[in-house]
Amino acid sequence: MRRLALLALFICATASAETKKPIDPKDAALMDRMVDAIEKLVVAVYDVRTDCAKVAQAIKAATPGDNKLATELAPRMESAQAPAMQQYTADMHAARLKALRPKFKDGTSKCRSDKTVVTAWAEDALAVATWGELVIEPGPPPRPADYEAKLKKLDAALAAYDAAGKKFETVASDKDCTARAKQIPAFASAFKKQETALTALDKQMQEAVLLDEARMTLQARPGKLYLAARDKCAANKAFVKADKASKLFPPATK
Repeated sequence: MRRLALLALFICATASAETKKPIDPKDAALMDRMVDAIEKLVVAVYDVRTDCAKVAQAIKAATPGDNKLATELAPRMESAQAPAMQQYTADMHAARLKALRPKFKDGTSKCRSDKTVVTAWAEDALAVATWGELVIEPGPPPRPADYEAKLKKLDAALAAYDAAGKKFETVASDKDCTARAKQIPAFASAFKKQETALTALDKQMQEAVLLDEARMTLQARPGKLYLAARDKCAANKAFVKADKASKLFPPATK
């Protein structure tokens, strides 16, 4: 299946209208079947992702049909029709395939160290050609000692920043914009305090915090609320003036 090694690039390419080539209906049908098979396997694995034995069964059930399809695909990958097939796949299925990638990662993440699953996956030529071999993805490094205790100041600053951001959550009128403009200095102060609390940590702690999904989600939320309010208040002079004075974010572009 050496010729199928290009399949991952083949299905993910984005072709332009300028290079559009006609495709043989049989090749179009083959690509449709390929994407259907890829989706069927990913969904089957995802649905049983918490049970590695069932994940292996799902892969084994798909393998005969997938390998037969891979045998059909292999010679076409190097044929003169390959560019047209590539473009057809990009035009018709790019969004569908992109949406499957996180499902594939989530569906296989727990079982990547399970030998039965890894062996079953390696025997499915279409699966390997599409997504590659199953490898154990490195996890985050261990957190420093007393990680939580060292973050008390940062957590307090993040909580205050989050509270300041929530004041920009509901903006429905120009009057609301004028009222929110008065909150911008306090929001800017809260932003700077949490930033200072983060930079006060040593390098190891900062790197650990940046990998802390819960805290990074909390840190990102106030800014999103503020920027959404800023978009709604783009015509309000008081808001625009206060926003410019805060120097928190780059100026809004029209």
